[in-house]
Amino acid sequence: MKSKIVEVAFFNYVLNFYPVKQSLWFILFYMGTFIESRSLVACDILVAKSNLYITIERGSKLKITARDLLDIGYCEDRQYQVSWVQNGVLTPLDSLSDQLPRYLRFHVADLSNQHFCFGDLQLNFVDCIEDLVPKQLDTLFISECARYGTFKLQGFEIPDTAKVIFVNGEYLVSGWSRCGIVKIKITDIKSTKLPKDNIYEHIETLRFRITRTDNISFNFSNTILYKRPVFDSTVYFPKFDGVENPIFDCGDNWETDRNGNPTAKYVLPKKLYDNDCTFFAYNYVDSLVSVIDTLCLSTKIVERIWTFINWDNGRIYTFNQRIHIQCIKDLEPPTAKCKSEIVELNLDSSQTIKINANQFDDGSTDNCGIRSISFDSIATINSLQFDIQDTGKIIDVDIWVYDHAGNKTKCTSQIRVSEDKVVSNFNPDGVNNMVLSLSPNPFIQITQLNIFSSYDSKVQVTVYSNEGWRVMSKNIMVKEGFNSIALPELFNLKGGLYFIQCQSTKEVFRIRGFKL
Repeated sequence: MKSKIVEVAFFNYVLNFYPVKQSLWFILFYMGTFIESRSLVACDILVAKSNLYITIERGSKLKITARDLLDIGYCEDRQYQVSWVQNGVLTPLDSLSDQLPRYLRFHVADLSNQHFCFGDLQLNFVDCIEDLVPKQLDTLFISECARYGTFKLQGFEIPDTAKVIFVNGEYLVSGWSRCGIVKIKITDIKSTKLPKDNIYEHIETLRFRITRTDNISFNFSNTILYKRPVFDSTVYFPKFDGVENPIFDCGDNWETDRNGNPTAKYVLPKKLYDNDCTFFAYNYVDSLVSVIDTLCLSTKIVERIWTFINWDNGRIYTFNQRIHIQCIKDLEPPTAKCKSEIVELNLDSSQTIKINANQFDDGSTDNCGIRSISFDSIATINSLQFDIQDTGKIIDVDIWVYDHAGNKTKCTSQIRVSEDKVVSNFNPDGVNNMVLSLSPNPFIQITQLNIFSSYDSKVQVTVYSNEGWRVMSKNIMVKEGFNSIALPELFNLKGGLYFIQCQSTKEVFRIRGFKL
């Protein structure tokens, strides 16, 4: 213990000895000064990067800063000015684009001390910079179908809009990368059979390579477990979508066989396996059984024999199907008959009226029956609509009558759309002692207010806009019988819907008017 105390005392004595103490302070001072001077030199000396090569997408801009261009001298607390040399003049540069030359000389200046440096930059312009990074979401999949070599592009964020085709041993995917076609190639497949008591038939490990448009590749692998197919002996092949004797129409634009007979496109039933697997090739042979002719219809009865081959187990299945092909023989057009009188129509509260073609039929006939009535020659327009601008006119409408064979005949009817009616009546007796109308209606400049009254009366005429604003008002004298009053005040009104109100000593009536 005594020796340790002596050692500590001696050490303190040496440190406090004046020459030693002074030397120590000088050493610490110069070390701090040296470190500080090194820091200042690191920020003050600017050295540009060499062999700079930057790729830019045409039509876009890439932000550029001093950090990107300096190899030595960049400090976060300094402000820099980046420029490029054009004909000996410095031009500020904050972004790179395809408007710049491929080779340019740049200039970086420290704004705090005016230190600067020059450097050279080479730009590479491309139409598209590939940014696709395929991401695998999962690596284990279960297939319901025991089909060797089955490969599905599962587990990737491939958009639903992408299209996949298989060409020359690889998959080509369009719509995944914005730069073009992405290639997917299977590089290795390892298949292992599993024991018979396992619910899975075999397991496959697939390795594949995804190659972008810039030839950068990504390698992935998938593991797929294939279930054993279980064929249910109670499952039978239905008769064409479950219909025992399907009936087809000759007008369905069928494909025809080499004999000119219409053929049916058979859709394979989905439940051939309990687990929804369909690995069948199929073919069929037709033979004509009989033909039944009536006045308007010829029916061919065809016996179709289907043959299915299950490629998984090599079994062959057949079944027969009876098909009825109906061909309409009607060549006689229908007899179209339209209403002969003018059909009067009144606008509803929304100032419109909708009509359909059947309203104008007056007993059209056809030897094989009428299929439809339309306003056009291709049977697409079944209704028409009119508004207040159609009031007061007699309008011709063409009516087309069709039969089941596509034959058609036209007739013409006439309509008149009316708006000149009382839209509200406040007479407590409920008797219309006064009938109002505008002539013309719609009007362009001046219109006449026609009043038929059953008594003499002083009447206040008030005109309101569609928004409810009063635009004019005046008093007139109405005699028993027919009265016609000019309304020049409506000349300067803007186009639109207006309400004309007539209030006598007994009652109030309103009608609508439309200014074009």
